[in-house]
Amino acid sequence: MFVSRLHLKDFRLFADQLFEFNQQLTVLYGPNAAGKSSVVEALALLSSGKSFRAGKVEEMIAFQADLARVSLKANSSLATIKASPAETDLAGLDELSLSILLTRGVVNGKRTHRQLYNVNDNRRRKKDFVGQLLTVVFRPEDMRLIEGSPGRRRDFLNTPLQLTSRNYGHHLSQYEKALRRRNKLLSLIKDGEQSASVLTYWDLSLIKHGEKIQQHRRDLTEFINAQVESPLPMRITYRPSLISQSALDSHKRAAIATGFTLIGPHKDDFLILIDVSAKGGVADGRATSQIRSTNFQSLDAFGSRGQKRLGVLWLKKAELMYLKQQTQQQPVLLLDDILSELDKENRQRVLELIKEEQTIITTAYPALIKEVRAKFTKVDVQDLTTLID
Repeated sequence: MFVSRLHLKDFRLFADQLFEFNQQLTVLYGPNAAGKSSVVEALALLSSGKSFRAGKVEEMIAFQADLARVSLKANSSLATIKASPAETDLAGLDELSLSILLTRGVVNGKRTHRQLYNVNDNRRRKKDFVGQLLTVVFRPEDMRLIEGSPGRRRDFLNTPLQLTSRNYGHHLSQYEKALRRRNKLLSLIKDGEQSASVLTYWDLSLIKHGEKIQQHRRDLTEFINAQVESPLPMRITYRPSLISQSALDSHKRAAIATGFTLIGPHKDDFLILIDVSAKGGVADGRATSQIRSTNFQSLDAFGSRGQKRLGVLWLKKAELMYLKQQTQQQPVLLLDDILSELDKENRQRVLELIKEEQTIITTAYPALIKEVRAKFTKVDVQDLTTLID
C-alpha cells in the first residue's frame, strides 16, 4: 500500500494542510513542535483507529475548532507512482480513501460519536475500518519496551494482532468490557451491596474471550521465535496470566478485598531472553539463537544498554514481518525521530528495516538527512519549517 496524499484539517497545529508523497522514502524535517510527530500520529490513527499520543480525542482537535478531520488517499502499489501524485495514472490501481472525523462529542447541538470512520466515502464501524491501512510505528518511547511496564509490552502484542485479526479485536473489546463490569461488581460485593453470585456471568465472559486473546498472543510470540532472525542469541517468552474458573475462584477473596480482577490477559507479560554464554552472536556461521543453550537469562536484568536496544529493534522487525506474513501486504513504516536516539551502528540497523515498503522518517537533524541519502538513492525531503506560523 502506498499513501499518496494526507490531508489534515484542524488536526493538532495544522489548520488545513495537504501532504503529498511521491517516493518510497520520505523524510519530514523540522525543529521540535513543527508537527512532524503529528503527521505520524495521523497516519497511525488512520491505520489503528486510535492515537498513540492523545489520552482524549479532544487533544487532537485544534484549539477553538469544533471538529478535526484526517484523511488520505492510498494506492495498491508504488509501481505506477510517477514524479508527482498529480501525474499518476490510477488506471488499474485499487485506490483507497480513508478518513476520520474527530469531534468533541457534540455537532450542531446534537450528541455524536467522538470518532466517525469512513472508507471510500462510506461510513464504517471502527472494527471494519481498522486494518484497511497497515502501519508500523517506531518511536523513541519504544526503546523502553524491554525495561518499561508490562502494559507497554501488552500494547506491542495487541497492535499487530488488532490490525490483522478482526476476531482478536472483538475478543479484546469484549474482554475489556467484561473486566470493567466485573471490577465494579467486586467493589459492590466488598461494600455488601451485591452477593458474590453475580460474578458468574462475567467470569464466563472473561474466560471465553480471555482464552482466545491468549492463544493469539501465544501464536504471535511463537512466530517471532520461529521466523524472525535476531541480531543476538535472543528469544521471546510469553508469560500469560492464565485464566480459568478455578483460577478466578482461587483469587476471588483477594479480588473482592482489592476491588480488582487479579488474573487474566490484562496481567500478561513477556520477557526477552538472551544467551549470556554467547560471544558475538554467531558461531560456526549460524546464529547462536538457533543453538541449544541453557544459559538464557532476562535481557532486562542481564543485558547491556546496547543489547536492549538490539532487542527492541528485533521486536519492531518482528512486527513488520508479522503484518506482511498475515496480510501479504506492505505496511507503511513510520520512523518518528528514532534515528536521533541511536548511535550510527544502530541507525544503520534501523535503516535496514526499510525494504519494499513506503517509509516516512521524521528528524530535526540535517546530518541525519545526509546519512539517509547516503544509503538510499531516491529520498523526498519535505521541510516543515515553512509551515510554522
